[in-house]
Amino acid sequence: MTGASSGFGSEFAKNAIKSGDNVVATARRLEPLKEIAAIAPNQVIPLAMDEYSDVLGVTREFMRLVSGKQAGDPAKAARALSQVLSSEEVPLRLVLGDEAVDAIRTHSAELFSSLRT
Repeated sequence: MTGASSGFGSEFAKNAIKSGDNVVATARRLEPLKEIAAIAPNQVIPLAMDEYSDVLGVTREFMRLVSGKQAGDPAKAARALSQVLSSEEVPLRLVLGDEAVDAIRTHSAELFSSLRT
């Protein structure tokens, strides 16, 4: 799991571990992954991915600026995603967050409006 050192990646990794899955947790630095690895040392392989720092510098800067500032609850989203993935019938779409719901409402209203004309 990429980005397992914080936010959604961390919560998703923790949920996978609780479900009994083995996890390869990756992040730019190894140090933050030690908390994840401590949960279940026999299930987690922590890997630092800093060798891509020159190539991904712009993307990382953007992520640094927005990380942790998104609305919502990453732990709740990770639990929802884990639950959906373990269900027998996986939905075609998984809508997480107010922005996604608003986008679907707007699109649906536009489609409905086009049917009336």
